[in-house]
Amino acid sequence: MQDLTSETARQLNLPANQQGVVIDRVEPGSLAEESGLHQGDIIIELNRKSAKNTRDYEQVVSRIKKDETVLLLIKRQGGTIFVTISP
Repeated sequence: MQDLTSETARQLNLPANQQGVVIDRVEPGSLAEESGLHQGDIIIELNRKSAKNTRDYEQVVSRIKKDETVLLLIKRQGGTIFVTISP
């Protein structure tokens, strides 16, 4: 995971002021892969809480229980989708 910088936003054809956390890799066989997350996806919310940067992301993740399903709001290829990750 990494912060979405204005440079990365430009490379992904997004507005320079777009905020979020970029998925920089997805491990084969991981829950992320099984849930349909892709490298380059941008997480903008977790469980309806904003993820403007990695600090926000980590704060929300630290409150998620081990057996809890997580709802992500993802920006991908110009669109926005919801993805759930279930343990």
